[in-house]
Amino acid sequence: MERDQLNGQLRLRRQPVSSRPAPPDGPAAQLLHLQRAAGNRATTIVVARLRAEDDAFGPIEAEADQRSPAPGIGPAPSPDEEPLQLMVQRHRVRTDVIGPPPAGEREEGGATGSSAAQREGDEAEKVTYPSYTDMSTDGDIDSAASKAWKETKEATSDGSRREQGFWVRWNKDTKDMSAANHVVASPVDNDTTASVDIGAKPADTATNFTVGSFHTHTPTRYREVGRPIGPSTADGNADRSDNVGGLVYDYTSPDGSGNIPKKHPINSASKLWHSGPTRRT
Repeated sequence: MERDQLNGQLRLRRQPVSSRPAPPDGPAAQLLHLQRAAGNRATTIVVARLRAEDDAFGPIEAEADQRSPAPGIGPAPSPDEEPLQLMVQRHRVRTDVIGPPPAGEREEGGATGSSAAQREGDEAEKVTYPSYTDMSTDGDIDSAASKAWKETKEATSDGSRREQGFWVRWNKDTKDMSAANHVVASPVDNDTTASVDIGAKPADTATNFTVGSFHTHTPTRYREVGRPIGPSTADGNADRSDNVGGLVYDYTSPDGSGNIPKKHPINSASKLWHSGPTRRT
């Protein structure tokens, strides 16, 4: 305190005080203070790293890419399939109509249409169809799937990416499998979830059956969002509706979270995933 020279009154003069708290007294208190300070620094470092990882991973979409459902039965594929065609993506209208099988697969007597539908139901009781494992390990199907995945990655650029897919056909006499009705979806931009419509399930013939679906998902190399990996809910629903085992080519998660981040390197680890039923019934 000091006396104010102007009015003779006593006033309190504020003394400067350090913003840092005084160190605690005693060895034990000082040790506790150091432990707390070290803990705070460690927490700050961890939080900073987590935030940096979040920034690198980016936001995650609610669903993975998907295959559009296709109710109804389409015509059986031609034995001599045409090359890949660009298909305009659309919503399909349910028809519940079985189209005629191709001439190369048509039964003697020319049974088609509703009789083919009846045959499909009858054969389901007599035939054990290939499982997901059978399809994914078949040389022809694995080769076609790997080729489609390679083409999907090669078609990805900044602002454009697309899926592609096909149906899996199986000959009950020879046990051979083949990829039928290849489809390439229209490209989408970086802000749009990709999907593909592979058309209605091809009709069965006396010996050839549609037993599976296949499609690719798309990279996030040029996207600002990550996404879940593996078959989406829509994929599983479509395969259950079609009563086929589904195969999806997609990435694996780099951190076990079930997601891939934005800007994920395009040639990162990938594999075939199982979607829907284990096998057609």
